[in-house]
Amino acid sequence: MIDITRRHDMPTRHAQASALAKTRVERWYADLMGDRRLACEYDGGRWRIALDGRCLADDDSFECAIHAAYAMARALSALNRTHAT
Repeated sequence: MIDITRRHDMPTRHAQASALAKTRVERWYADLMGDRRLACEYDGGRWRIALDGRCLADDDSFECAIHAAYAMARALSALNRTHAT
């Protein structure tokens, strides 16, 4: 029999996927910052994230801007791969 009182102790698939996604974004951010390819600018109200001089995201929240830039970079990379073939 399953003890449902302990169910909250088990990590959910969503939590695991979220943690994995966060780790990927953090690694992407660290690698690009280390290579000086990523620029993060704050204008007093919004964060702008640019990769190789191209603005990929703009948001009030730094974390949201980074995640949006990561998603945009992956989408652009996928488009470039499909156009190259």
